[in-house]
Amino acid sequence: MTQCLFFNKEKLTHSLSYFVLITIFSLLILPQTTQAHARWKLDGNTPPRNNSTGIKENPCGVPRTSTPMTFEPGETIEVEWEETINHPGYFTISFSPANDEGFENFVLLDNIPEIREQEFYKATITLPNMICDDCTLQLIQVMLDQPETPYYYSCADIVLKAPVPSDTVPPRSAQNLMITSGRDYTQLSWNNPVEDFYKTMVLQSRSPANFTPTNQLIYNLGDQLGNTEVIYLGSGASINLSLDPLSGTYYYTLYTYDLAGNYSTPINGITTLVEVQNEPPQINFLIEQRGQQTLIVTQNGGNVIVQVNITDPNPNDSHNFNWSQTDPRLIDLDFSENSITFDPLLLAEDSYPIHVRIEDSGIPVMKTEGNLNLQVIKSLINSGENQINPEAEAVPVFPFLGYFGYLNFLYLLFTFVIIDKERARNKFLFIRRTIFCYQGEKMGA
Repeated sequence: MTQCLFFNKEKLTHSLSYFVLITIFSLLILPQTTQAHARWKLDGNTPPRNNSTGIKENPCGVPRTSTPMTFEPGETIEVEWEETINHPGYFTISFSPANDEGFENFVLLDNIPEIREQEFYKATITLPNMICDDCTLQLIQVMLDQPETPYYYSCADIVLKAPVPSDTVPPRSAQNLMITSGRDYTQLSWNNPVEDFYKTMVLQSRSPANFTPTNQLIYNLGDQLGNTEVIYLGSGASINLSLDPLSGTYYYTLYTYDLAGNYSTPINGITTLVEVQNEPPQINFLIEQRGQQTLIVTQNGGNVIVQVNITDPNPNDSHNFNWSQTDPRLIDLDFSENSITFDPLLLAEDSYPIHVRIEDSGIPVMKTEGNLNLQVIKSLINSGENQINPEAEAVPVFPFLGYFGYLNFLYLLFTFVIIDKERARNKFLFIRRTIFCYQGEKMGA
């Protein structure tokens, strides 16, 4: 028996229409989620490292290739790139001299506006006037309507190399090399030539240099060349070095070179550093009350200043002071680093230990500790008004001042901790004078 299939024409038409709409919607939407945004033009003179248009990892997203494009230092070139999805925003073109670093220092073009419906772009840029064999051109697409992920990156590998030179003449050597050495440093200074000069390369070694640079090759800071190390590349005429180890003999070799990569004949220098033994600082205490030096202080003699004077055989050392083991009853009023200042008025007659530890900045660090027992005696009794009788009964401060006294105490504590230690000190002195006046009236009554 033959079976026949019957279709409902209306339902079939509806299903086909729905399928067509889904297909059209997918074609419109899916490309925006599977392809990305911008890259250097694949067949341009600065091709990208790969063909991706969706790199969001700064600065390049992928490693350098082995097929850079070669240009001349300072050359003006036309670059091309393509945009696969349009966004309101702009493009930026930057340059890195090496290791995909320093793009922010070489922005060649900025704020290149995006144009709606445009796919391919061109721009003219001038490359930096330098030689480099590890340089990069970076294209950034900045999307103003995507604040969370606004950037796409594309990088092109380039080399800036002078043409096979008709110039094979090296520049003149640097002149007047001077080397000044201290305990832990060395300073080099020299005069660079005026004509046909690009940079100076300084090599450092611990024995006479056994390396000679090759013309047309460019070296990098930190390169180990024979028994030497490249410690300076630049157009300056001096460098400051902190040397470690501190002692021994150091050899320096200077070459100048031009844009064609021709190296001059070297000039050489040598210095020998003798290690200076770090010695501990020596200290002595100076105690003053009422501007007079003293070894015993009185309760009513006014503020006492205990100062530490340092003698250090190593004059370049700086020093740290630690007073933490000093008797806590001696409350410091001025917070100076090399001294403490306190008021003995409310101190009992007693001996108060003072301790300070000094550390210098030498190598190795040296420490010195000083100890002093400071004697506080009863107040001196002199004729005149408002002198305190040491035999008089102590007057309780806050019961006398009452509610006002407690408020002053709370204000003093709050001011010292929260607001201003100097203001707290002034308030304390005011309260002290008030106590003096009251005690004087009490005794005279």
